[in-house]
Amino acid sequence: MRNRTNTNKKILTTVVLLGFFIIGAILFFMSRPSKEKSADLKLLSQTRYDSAFLSMFPIDNFEEDDYTYYRAMTLVKTSYNIPDYKTLNTYMKRIAKSGNTVHTIYLGVRPDKLSSEKLLPLLQKYPNVTWEIILAYPSLDYWKQLSEEDAVSLLQDYRDFSSGLTASALPNTHLYSFCAAQWLISNPSNYTEEFLTTQDISRTVMLHADTGHDYLLTAENITDTFDSLTQLVASRRASPAVYPDLSRWDIVFFGDSVIGNYNDSTSIPGVLAALTNANVYNCGWGGTSASYNKETTESASLTEMTAAFIRKDTDGFPVDSQAYAGLNRYYQSGFPDRQLCFVLHYGLNDYYTGAPVATQDPYDINSFGGALRTAVNQLKETYPDACILLSSLNFTSYFSNGTQKQSETGGIATDYVNAILEIAAENHCLVLDNYTETGINAENHSVYLGDGCHPNERGRFIIGSLMAQKLGQY
Repeated sequence: MRNRTNTNKKILTTVVLLGFFIIGAILFFMSRPSKEKSADLKLLSQTRYDSAFLSMFPIDNFEEDDYTYYRAMTLVKTSYNIPDYKTLNTYMKRIAKSGNTVHTIYLGVRPDKLSSEKLLPLLQKYPNVTWEIILAYPSLDYWKQLSEEDAVSLLQDYRDFSSGLTASALPNTHLYSFCAAQWLISNPSNYTEEFLTTQDISRTVMLHADTGHDYLLTAENITDTFDSLTQLVASRRASPAVYPDLSRWDIVFFGDSVIGNYNDSTSIPGVLAALTNANVYNCGWGGTSASYNKETTESASLTEMTAAFIRKDTDGFPVDSQAYAGLNRYYQSGFPDRQLCFVLHYGLNDYYTGAPVATQDPYDINSFGGALRTAVNQLKETYPDACILLSSLNFTSYFSNGTQKQSETGGIATDYVNAILEIAAENHCLVLDNYTETGINAENHSVYLGDGCHPNERGRFIIGSLMAQKLGQY
């Protein structure tokens, strides 16, 4: 009996020791820094820099060279997604001991992992550093997959963090919110993962994370910002936005700088592609007018563009132009068994240069209406089964909000809009009246237009969304 008791004690002791060993091993491996974290700490110790980007969400597609080019900074970007305050504090200690004079820290924050109360003492500890804090901006798909309880909790985390930080009024701290930007989180093509934006979008976020932009959070705009986010999340969770499936469509865009100056996922063609899965071909060209007038522009007019497209001729286009790239992409990948669609977006440059709205000849290509009518007929004759959408100029604040004529034969901005509506009706084309349907006007244009003329990311998302809805009517 005694031997059996001793044996049981030995077994128990062995089990206890083995348990302690396993627990110790687990704690050891849990406490060991990851390879990314170790690499970061080494980088922060051995690199020369005056700025750093630390983040709790992925920032892989932010480019350090952009900070050099746009901000004249020598920035070091870390790779590890910082999970908590303790790790962030470790990073800051390493920066403080690096021997570098650091003037700016960009910090990506997930409010569900770090409270403002926890962060504030760290910000105060480094008063000579300017803190540029960017709230995480997950895609709308991320918000939609959360449980109702988790979504409500996370929305409150955002409000609490932002309110706490702005209430502190630290002079060395700025807080930016892109999480409520519909143009960003509603466009799936802006993301490679739920928290990771593409390189183009990361650059856009970088450029807008600046006190001169309205993404800066203040005590005055916090409520509106997070009310907007709450409404957007609640709306999409209850009733996801439905756009037509145009996955078998090839959509060719001809247009001015509103189309041609942008070629990423926030461009109007890019938004349309993201929402409908269509193949888009951006043949826009900045400075283009629908009307033919070689004295006012070096860019091809609309009828020249459509004629070149029909001939499959790109010789007249600069090889570095968006028009050249778009035309060649279509010639290489367009398919005859797909639904072909043309989007014609013109009017601003015709208005600005004082082109005649119309003349006695309804097909006079020197007039806006004549050129548009001629181009539509060219396309219909060559591609009788194609869909054609005429997209009007948007509101412009130039020339007294578009109310001043620019020549004796020209019109005011709305005259060019009305010409588009008329030509669309007589040719049975789809039409998008951006001047009225987008809601951009004299009171709010600074929110949607980057310069009083060109739609910014917000404006382009609205136009792309409306185009998707229009094409769904075909």
